[in-house]
This record gives sequence, structure tokens and C-alpha cells, in this order.
Amino acid sequence: MRKEKNTIIKPNKNNSKNLESHKLIYAIITLIFGIILTTNSSKAVIIICYIIGAFSLAVGIFNLIKYYQIKRTTEYIDNNKLLLGLFGIIIGIIFVLLSSAIESFLRFVIGFILLIKGLSKSIDYINKKCYEALIIPILCIAMGLYTILAENVLFMFIGIILIIIALQDIMHYLIISSVKNKK
Repeated sequence: MRKEKNTIIKPNKNNSKNLESHKLIYAIITLIFGIILTTNSSKAVIIICYIIGAFSLAVGIFNLIKYYQIKRTTEYIDNNKLLLGLFGIIIGIIFVLLSSAIESFLRFVIGFILLIKGLSKSIDYINKKCYEALIIPILCIAMGLYTILAENVLFMFIGIILIIIALQDIMHYLIISSVKNKK
């Protein structure tokens, strides 16, 4: 019979400090991203499309190179590498060339979802004769129309939310640090 030992795992203070510093770095990156989205949201989304496109191109090229290396050195043909390579290159080109259209499409889709959701909730509340609950659906309809018709609104809003979250995380870090320093 095997006898098991009862062990207690003690928390490591260095890991706790690392975790808190990572949270601070994440909060600062979130703050920067939020500021960029708030001040220049269309360009930020286009840049994100460029990054996704470049990454997809790189993965596609890498897979094509791997495909030709495997094909040249062995008799095994890995069609998955070929398909992933071609697919990655096609997606990368689409994201790079159509980044402005993708930004407009995203804005339209999200605005359309808000509009439909607001309309369906409005119809439900009207059928239930619950007129005081119509405020939120009407706001959804307005936000949906505004998101479709006005540029940057949705991504600005996301940027503001990111800034608030980042500031909250930074304040939390500072409070935790000051409490730990007092001990």
C-alpha cells in the first residue's frame, strides 16, 4: 500500500508580484488601445485589419514553404499545408486590400443587429402594453441607426469602455501596491 503525504502548497510572493505587474501592463495596453479607438477609431480598425492580413499572409507563406519542403524531401504530400497556405494568403490579401470595406461592414452589421434587436423588443413591449419598458429598445434603435449612418461611433464607444476598464485596473493596482507597502 502506498501512503500519501499531506502537503500544503504555500503561495509564492514572487508569483503574486509577477501577476500584479502583468495586470498593470495589460491595463496600460488596454488604456492605449482605448485611447486610439476613441480618438481615431476608423484608422485603428483598418490597422487591425492590416495586422490580421499580414499575420494571415505570413502563416500562408510559412505553410506553403513547409509544403514544398516536405514535398521535396519526402514522398509524403501534405495537402493540408498547401490548402492552409493558399487560404492564408487569400485571406491576408482580402484583409489588406479591403480593410476599409471590412470596417464599414462591421459597423453596418453591428448597427443592424442593434436595430433589429431594438425593433423586436419594442414590438414585444407594445404587444404586452408595457410602454414604460420601451426606453431601452428605443435607445437600441437609435444606437443602431446612428452606428450605421455615423462613422466611428461604435468603435469610439468601445474605446471609452476600454479606457474605463484600464483606469479601474490601474487604480486597483495602485491601491493594492500601497496596501502591500504599508505592511
